[in-house]
Amino acid sequence: MTMQASLILALLLAFFWSGGHAEPASTFHFEKTILFEAVEADDIVAVPLDSEVYAVVRDQFPDLRVTREDGAETPFLLERATETREETTREIVPFETVSLKEEESHVDIHVQIRDGAPSPGGFTINTKVKDFQRSVDVTGSADGGQWQPLVNGALIFDYSRYLDLKNWEVQLPANQFRHFKITVKEVSKEQEGALKEVTKRFQTGNEIERIEKTQLERQTLRIERLELWHLSRQHRSSGNRESSYPIAGFKTEENPESRQTIVEVQVKREPLTSFRVETTSRNFSRRVEVQAPSSTGTSTKWDTAGIATLYKLDLISEDRKQLQISFPEIRGERFRIVIDNHDNPTISIGSIKAAGNVYRAVFVASKGSKYRLRYGSESAPQPDYDVAAVLAHLKSGYQVKEASLGQEVVLSTPPPAPAFTLQKLLNNPILMGTLVGILVLAFGFLLFRAARRVESLPDE
Repeated sequence: MTMQASLILALLLAFFWSGGHAEPASTFHFEKTILFEAVEADDIVAVPLDSEVYAVVRDQFPDLRVTREDGAETPFLLERATETREETTREIVPFETVSLKEEESHVDIHVQIRDGAPSPGGFTINTKVKDFQRSVDVTGSADGGQWQPLVNGALIFDYSRYLDLKNWEVQLPANQFRHFKITVKEVSKEQEGALKEVTKRFQTGNEIERIEKTQLERQTLRIERLELWHLSRQHRSSGNRESSYPIAGFKTEENPESRQTIVEVQVKREPLTSFRVETTSRNFSRRVEVQAPSSTGTSTKWDTAGIATLYKLDLISEDRKQLQISFPEIRGERFRIVIDNHDNPTISIGSIKAAGNVYRAVFVASKGSKYRLRYGSESAPQPDYDVAAVLAHLKSGYQVKEASLGQEVVLSTPPPAPAFTLQKLLNNPILMGTLVGILVLAFGFLLFRAARRVESLPDE
C-alpha cells in the first residue's frame, strides 16, 4: 500500500472511530442532600427533582445518582410521578317535554325529568343559527304547580361574525326539582343584516352626500335539540402529576408583516407540557402556536409543539376564558409562543406561566443512613439497576415516603460547552457529504493509479 493510501486510511479510521472511544471517568459537578424523616426500618423514599437539577441533567437523565454519605451508590428508579384526581363526567338526563308555549317575544319550554333519573346540573340548546345572543330564565318545581326561580338572565350566544366563540349551555344550581320551565327571551327579533344600502350624491364629479341604510332582518332562534345533563364526580387515576415551574424570562416582539406577536420564553430544561398566557386584554379569540427549536448541524429551525385557540370573554354576565396551550413533554431552554393577530389589536402579555410533569427518584432507604442526589456529568452512562422490578412490586398499595431536596452544593466547576465538537460535525449533512465525497474521490484516484501501475508491470 502506498504512503498516500495509508495516510487516508488512517484518517478515515480516526474519523469514524473517534465517536466510539472509551469515555473518561465520570465526574459529577453538583449534589443535594435528600431530606426526609428518619426511618425505623427499610422504607421506600421518593424525592422529586427540581429546576436546578433539570437545568444541568442531560436528556434521558443518565447523569443522576443516589448515594449514601460514604459515597456508595444506591440503586434507584426514576419515574414520572402520577396522582389520582377527581374527574367530572357528563351524563345525559332523560326527560319528556310537557308543553311549549310562545308568548309575545319569548318561548316557554316545560320539561319533566323521568322517574329514576338524577336532577340535571344544566342543559344545552343546540341550534344551527349563527350570530345571535339570547337571554334565558329557568324556574323549577317539584310538582309542576309551584315554581321557584333558578336562573335569571343567562346568556346563550354565537359570535361567529366576530370571534370563534359560542355558548349554548346554561348551568343550574343544585336542586331536587323534577319539573323545569326554560324561558328563551326574544326568540324572534330584528337585528342588523350583513348588507347595507349606500346612496351617494355627486356634483361636478365630487361626492357631496352619502346615505347609508342598514337592512334589518328578522332572526328566529330555531332550537334543533334540547339536552339536559348531570355532572357525575368520581375519583380516577388520571395520569401524570403536574407542577408549575418558574420562567427564567420572556420578551415580546411584534411582527407587522406576519401580523403576529412572538413571545420568546426562557426556561431551565424542565419537562414542560403547557404554557399559560396571563393578560389584561379581553374579548378576543386568537390562534396560538408553541414552537421549540431543533438543530441539524449548524442550522436551527422552530418546530411546532402545540396549537390552541386562546380566548377571553367579558361581556355583560359572561366571564369565560381559555388561556393555556398544551403540548407533549419537551425539555429545552427556549420556546416561542406565536399569536396570530390578523387585523386585530395586539394582546397585552402580563406574564407567562409554565407547567409540566414531575420526575422523582425512588429508592430503598436504610435505618440510620443519609442520602444525597448527585447530578451533572458530561460522561456518566445510563445506570442499569435491577431495583425497578423490585420497587414496582413493593409500591403496589404501599405509601411511599415523600422527600425533598436541600441546597445545591458545587462539587466541581463544569467545563464550558465546546464551540465545535465531532458530534456537531457528524450531524451536519453538508460537511459530512463533502468530506465523504472527497475521501471517495481520493480512494478512487489511488485505486486507479494502483491499477495502472499493475498494468505497467512486465509480464514474467
